[in-house]
Amino acid sequence: MAPGWIELKDEVERAVMSFAKKWYSFNYELIFYDVTTLYFETFEEDELRKNGFSKDNKSQQPQILVALMVTNEGFPIGYEIFSGNTFEGHTIIPVIKRFIERTQVKEFIVVADAAMISVDNIRELTKNNINYIVGARLGNISAKLLETIDKNICREDGKSIRLKTGNGYLICSYSSARYRKELHEMNDQIEKAKKVIEQPSKTKKLKFIQTKNQKIILNEKLIEKTRKILGIKGYYTNLEESVADNKTIIERYHELYKIEQAFRISKNDLLTQIDN
Repeated sequence: MAPGWIELKDEVERAVMSFAKKWYSFNYELIFYDVTTLYFETFEEDELRKNGFSKDNKSQQPQILVALMVTNEGFPIGYEIFSGNTFEGHTIIPVIKRFIERTQVKEFIVVADAAMISVDNIRELTKNNINYIVGARLGNISAKLLETIDKNICREDGKSIRLKTGNGYLICSYSSARYRKELHEMNDQIEKAKKVIEQPSKTKKLKFIQTKNQKIILNEKLIEKTRKILGIKGYYTNLEESVADNKTIIERYHELYKIEQAFRISKNDLLTQIDN
């Protein structure tokens, strides 16, 4: 059953696209993209099923990586399957290029989470004239950019700033609820780090500890860096503010939950078909 099902993939996707355009008025303007993993009840690998980073916490069992694209309504319009050891950040460009080849549509906005952001991916998206909205990992930004954010952002609910960077515009917004949550998590991690420092025999890998001169100490620089971004969420986009303001960019990104819903609905069905 599986070989025949795979051969029908392109035909099924064309039918799905036709349905989406007719009944959902899908016009290619906005596409949500994400990946998930599907593990198998076996410990033997093959060409496709490989051990890798498991979203199901089944790292000892082989898996596949499924990339999915959905409409603004959460309606699936295309997917690709990769071997289980594929890095998810390496999937978005080939999937989108195949989508462009199949549909001949070259202008749309792709919305994806922070795992998809990289210099190479941004370069390819720009090269192919694809607009993007992706999450930003503020813990990885430069010290200079962090200082700029810290000095310019207004720490009031709903306030945001837009900065030009090598990855496009970086939009940062502040939330007091997020601040309280992240502050609690940071203080909890610091307390755990202090306990490890007091009892080195129980040393384990923690975020806020480092080794200096063979001595375990608190990583004060990392604590200070983390403190500066508490309550702040970042988003990258190439869209000019005249096309989509900060509020619109943030709202579009938060609609990524629709693809999570699509994954939950289709995950068991896909596994059943592959097993057969």
